[in-house]
Amino acid sequence: MKNILLIPALLLGLGVAPVLAQTQTAAPAATAQQTQQSPVQLLLNDYLVTSVRGADGKVTERLNPDASRVRPSDVIQYEVTAKNVSRAPLNNVAPSLPVPAGTVFVASSGGLGNVRTEYSFDGGKTFGRAPLFRTVTVTENGKSVTRRVQVQPSEYTNVRWNVPTLTPNQTYKMTLRVRVR
Repeated sequence: MKNILLIPALLLGLGVAPVLAQTQTAAPAATAQQTQQSPVQLLLNDYLVTSVRGADGKVTERLNPDASRVRPSDVIQYEVTAKNVSRAPLNNVAPSLPVPAGTVFVASSGGLGNVRTEYSFDGGKTFGRAPLFRTVTVTENGKSVTRRVQVQPSEYTNVRWNVPTLTPNQTYKMTLRVRVR
């Protein structure tokens, strides 16, 4: 398991993005004023999902914290924990994760209550609730015909969770599962 503290700007679509420090050389007082801590702390963990047969013969899932050696068809679970580290409620927090290269979307969770889970099939340019549809143009009988077709979950490229309100010190956990190609 990698326990990675993420800079919210690295996650696309975070509604409360931090003000980043400028990289130019400046006087120390000016640099301190330009740098602000993000009100949302994001933590990313990854796990290899394995099946384990117990003494009773029952098969259960286990999250192995060592996801460094994966093989084709292995399932990896990414967990994002968002925490409000400010003293005020935050509205419209929207962390997102890309489906990593070399993997295929399997499932996501965290869209409970009034939290909406949205998906993208175009690299995170647009998001929508499942099922997603795209417009394609095909040629039938020598004519161009426009059709609306459903996007398969295996085509998802990004997942975003829309958390309407995150109160001070509140944490919210979201997961993304992918299968290694």
